[in-house]
Amino acid sequence: MRWLFQQIDDPHSVWEEHRALYEAIAASDAEAAARLALAHVRHYRAVALGLLFDEPGP
Repeated sequence: MRWLFQQIDDPHSVWEEHRALYEAIAASDAEAAARLALAHVRHYRAVALGLLFDEPGP
């Protein structure tokens, strides 16, 4: 996990995604929170797989 987090080249973008997810949770908007969480996980899964298998990212 440490290696993966060190590969992030735009920490501000990650912070923005986490902020939006927090706001959805704080607003009790389960649908938005689920949508944002899934998009976040899918995006960084693609990034990780690209790094691990030397494939272009999203």
